[in-house]
Amino acid sequence: MKRCWMLIVMIIAVTLSSCRDKQISPTEEVMKSEILAWWGARIFEDVVIEDTVRVKKTYEVYARMVVCFDTLEQMKYAFKKYRRGWRVWNGPVDEKTKSKMIQEMLEIPLNTAKNNIIMANMRELQRALMQFVIENDGRFPANFDVKQYPMSLSVRELLGEHMKNPYIPGAPAVTMALGDTSEWFPEYEGKVIYFPLDVDFEEVFASGFIVKGSSNTRFLKHAVNSDNLY
Repeated sequence: MKRCWMLIVMIIAVTLSSCRDKQISPTEEVMKSEILAWWGARIFEDVVIEDTVRVKKTYEVYARMVVCFDTLEQMKYAFKKYRRGWRVWNGPVDEKTKSKMIQEMLEIPLNTAKNNIIMANMRELQRALMQFVIENDGRFPANFDVKQYPMSLSVRELLGEHMKNPYIPGAPAVTMALGDTSEWFPEYEGKVIYFPLDVDFEEVFASGFIVKGSSNTRFLKHAVNSDNLY
């Protein structure tokens, strides 16, 4: 009888130990809620959970914050189980860096509005290029001033006068490329950039083009090229 009770106690102990090992992981809803709480700011629209890794009794959660439809870089959060549930016990940055990042994120909606103006300027340049192609036998310009016939108009003449640079007041809204399509220069800030491709010997016409817009730090994701002009 004594041996039977000892066996029962051992089974219960093993069962309890097994239950402790099978720790319930935090749900995606909890992870999102706690990450938002860790930042403590109202500027975020969503949290994108990309991966989770269990490390002993904690979870490493890899996530991206969404601000004004812009998904930011991936960051790592360490989750730990407390009496009241899972919490972020180690964030991706220290408090000083977090405060600085929040201030930078607050500028994203304003920059988004500026970038919308640049997108509108890109559409205006696209319109002018379409008209130029029609008036110049289907050929693309090597720059903004060329034209085939005396009575035809250059791209510069076809562009509307209302175009503004939203990042640098008074600066040009469009410009010719300084390098190839993959290289960004500070001189591109707030502008629409025209990249002619395979310019002819006389530097009058090109076989194609790429148009890109630039914020104050990089090219915008959207681009227009001669293949999707129509």
